[in-house]
Amino acid sequence: MAEQNPYATPDADVAVDDITGDELAGRFTRFLAAIVDSIILGILFAPIMFFVGYFERVASGQNILLEALGWTFGGIFLWIAVNGYTLAKQGQTLGKMLLGVRIVSAENGRIIPLWKVAGVRYLPFMLISQVPLLGFFAMLANWLFIFRADRRCIHDLVAGTRVVKA
Repeated sequence: MAEQNPYATPDADVAVDDITGDELAGRFTRFLAAIVDSIILGILFAPIMFFVGYFERVASGQNILLEALGWTFGGIFLWIAVNGYTLAKQGQTLGKMLLGVRIVSAENGRIIPLWKVAGVRYLPFMLISQVPLLGFFAMLANWLFIFRADRRCIHDLVAGTRVVKA
């Protein structure tokens, strides 16, 4: 009889149990959906910023911290205006819709309420990303979590969501 090694790796099955049967969205598909969402928001928001002279003030080095914060909240408002309906009804931003994926509850696979998607999954990370230097590293950590077996970023863990094929 072999002696048990207390330092041996466990024999337990540690695979993620998919209770809903939904197929997880691919990492690259999620990345592309985020890029599409960013492009859509940029197409809508950049002309406004240009016409009110924001880019000129930034280029001239004016201290515009409060204005930048205002633009951040304006961007969040525009993002909700563009994606709110489809997030509430289908669990999809426009980018996710175009790429055939959706956000669902990790617990039961159902669409989650808009307040939770916008207020817990997206808003805190949009705000954190605005903090110089720290925001970059926080977001990098968030994004790198997608390489876990369950493909859930930190924002998914915080909100109790996952992204699946639609």
